[in-house]
Amino acid sequence: MQNLMRWGRIALAVVMLLPAASQASPPVVLTGTLQITPYTGIATGSEAWTYTYTETDWATTMTGLIVKPVGTSLLPGVVLGHGKGGNAIGFGQDKSEQWFAPNGYITISMELTHAGNLSCSDSANQCGGSAENVRRGRRAMDILTSQQLIDQIGEMVNRDQVFLYGNSLGSLTILELAEDVGSRARAVVMTAGGIVSSRKLAYMVPSGSAGVTDIFSPVLHMHGRLDNVIPYRDEEALNDALKLYGKEHQQVWFPNAGHSIATQQLTENQVRDFILAWFSAYYNKTVPSITSLNLSSGKAGDVVTINGDHFGADTNGSSVVTFNA
Repeated sequence: MQNLMRWGRIALAVVMLLPAASQASPPVVLTGTLQITPYTGIATGSEAWTYTYTETDWATTMTGLIVKPVGTSLLPGVVLGHGKGGNAIGFGQDKSEQWFAPNGYITISMELTHAGNLSCSDSANQCGGSAENVRRGRRAMDILTSQQLIDQIGEMVNRDQVFLYGNSLGSLTILELAEDVGSRARAVVMTAGGIVSSRKLAYMVPSGSAGVTDIFSPVLHMHGRLDNVIPYRDEEALNDALKLYGKEHQQVWFPNAGHSIATQQLTENQVRDFILAWFSAYYNKTVPSITSLNLSSGKAGDVVTINGDHFGADTNGSSVVTFNA
């Protein structure tokens, strides 16, 4: 390539979100029983299953929804955490149909203790980031990456590319789950959640502000300035804690939005786009590799086609091509 002018035109063959050819992590072998049933109420272009998971040493029978785009590709996964008053089926179907399946993700949602309006007690620390909800979140992640799921629907999940997203109380579940699973989560997104400091809502605190020291995944957190459920000062407390402990994170404010930023007409698409961009930035983040060139030398104006993997801002932060240094 020594004879090529550095300002010649360059054509890049780019594949966005290209799945890895092989997986480093083996499938999880579940200790309980997983049963899945086709779910027919899903939008065209997606396919879905409800699931029931039981373990002999755990009193809870866990339920939820798995959704994926139609096809047989190896897909990145997302574990979803719903807010109070929501449920696994409704939240999982809505966000998967609208956001994730059309963009090539397989999702799993789980029924949390704060499903419905009277399902958990604030004062008894049963909601949000409670130990029970974290256990359900970890099981959901295990199910998504399990041999048992492969046996029933095929190998559809890239086990090394699993992300976490939660809204409201579900975001606190997701933040605690991120502490629990460590580097198994590629990246984390929270909407309408923060570190709530009041004693009554201590269940929402992710192991206190110092608990963020155990988070190894980059965190994106989005919040409405007019949120009267989780006040903006508590979101700022989360931001301060992540910053204090040197965690990779980004905070996004919606100045005219309240608590429902993930469902409001004016902001929902913006929230979706922020989430997809955040996940995409950390998907398969690795060194670009070149498999072939169409030219070994040329003159200014020649088009050089570079074939390979992991090019571009969506997979590796940036990719730069230079000639003669």
